[in-house]
Amino acid sequence: MLVMIKSDFITMKNSALQLLSIMLIVAVFVSLGTGTLIAGVAAITAAFTFMYIFSIVAYDEMNGWERFRLTLPISRRQVIAGRYASILIVTIASVVFGMVFSLVGSLIASSLPQIPFVASLAEGFDPVVETAHVLLIAAMLLIAAMLSMPLFMRFGMTKATRIVPLVFVFIMVGALYLISDFDDVVVQMLPVLQTLFLPAPEETLTSLGLSALVFACLLVPYAISAGIAMKLYEGRQF
Repeated sequence: MLVMIKSDFITMKNSALQLLSIMLIVAVFVSLGTGTLIAGVAAITAAFTFMYIFSIVAYDEMNGWERFRLTLPISRRQVIAGRYASILIVTIASVVFGMVFSLVGSLIASSLPQIPFVASLAEGFDPVVETAHVLLIAAMLLIAAMLSMPLFMRFGMTKATRIVPLVFVFIMVGALYLISDFDDVVVQMLPVLQTLFLPAPEETLTSLGLSALVFACLLVPYAISAGIAMKLYEGRQF
């Protein structure tokens, strides 16, 4: 598994810095455009992980690398285990990078009171709440990964791209539904979601704990997804 993780990271080494630079620029413009740091943090966390998943799967099909890799002393199960582990590592790294961006951004914004639209970014900034929200974004990324990776590993990038976008559409539609009907429907059904998404000042640590619990609980279906992907990949013909 470690060999596969190193292989994925070496493959992405050349484009990783470019990817981070692009995400940083996008996050700055998104934050300034929306007037909130969490939007920029969400852009970094979500986009970097999504781009990593699609890029690393695309690299598999370049120059027959996926076929050649199976001639090396690495089993198909190790390929899947390493791929899932690398995605998890990148997701966690994206959370850390996003939080560093938010902390640095809030410090810069608060030091520029002469520029109102920049200074406003630091108003009401709470690192605990921001971390809780970023963990929820990372949880959504895990859901997307666990639903799409078995398809990628069974059909390959070219064929799976006909199906995977539908998965992301359903996820986004579901998220938009929750947001649009949050006050009227969701909170009435599960009042704890009020603490999770919109915590009161005295509930910030509880919100962080709940978000961390959600992320941790998703590791179980994530591992199950890896097992499914292993079965599908073992039966794949190249």
